Amino acid sequence: MLVALCVLEAVAVFWLVHASVNQHYHRLWVKLLACSGFVLIAIYTINQHTPLITSWLMLLGLLLSWFGDMLLGSYRIIRRFRIYIMGVICFFFAQCTYIAGFSTIEDPFILPFLFAALCIAYLISQRHQLTGNYVNLYPIIYFYGFSLGFAGGYGVQLLFNQSITWVLPAGIILFLASDCILFQRFRKSGRQKWHEPAYLILYNLGQSLIALSLLWFR
Repeated sequence: MLVALCVLEAVAVFWLVHASVNQHYHRLWVKLLACSGFVLIAIYTINQHTPLITSWLMLLGLLLSWFGDMLLGSYRIIRRFRIYIMGVICFFFAQCTYIAGFSTIEDPFILPFLFAALCIAYLISQRHQLTGNYVNLYPIIYFYGFSLGFAGGYGVQLLFNQSITWVLPAGIILFLASDCILFQRFRKSGRQKWHEPAYLILYNLGQSLIALSLLWFR
């Protein structure tokens, strides 16, 4: 069953990349299908054993990400920027939930704070490079950038923890990488053709790895 879910997720991501690159009208529904895939993987893996608090927090983060994706995708249809901001807030809480889950494994050290500081410094330096309504993401983007950098740094820190699988930290690091690419699409320099497929593949792969990592938390 788990293999089938992973195969379906891979097919959904491939379909999503194709739909997004070609600007198909149904890409929002395909995106939600791909996001539902990693949520189903997490639910399945949790049901294989008695879950720890870490597993529940990771699942909550994935669910918040699903709602964030739904809101961000809906913005392309409804065109109300308030919906986009609500999506960013959902992702902020998703990152906070991931961080809470990581803290049940080990306490943060230097790397999470360093990565968070670097993200904030970069966002400050790029404030005047955003286009259109995306300028209005400030100051909310600072909170999200801090949480994203902190979670990504936490993931790098957990790579050195030999008591857990590498799958979880690899997943959150890929999440960080995907959002770094996504941010470039909003700059005045304009988006590149490879931004869309790279972001979508890294994001969905990262979330899927986070979901799969729940197999080891028992």
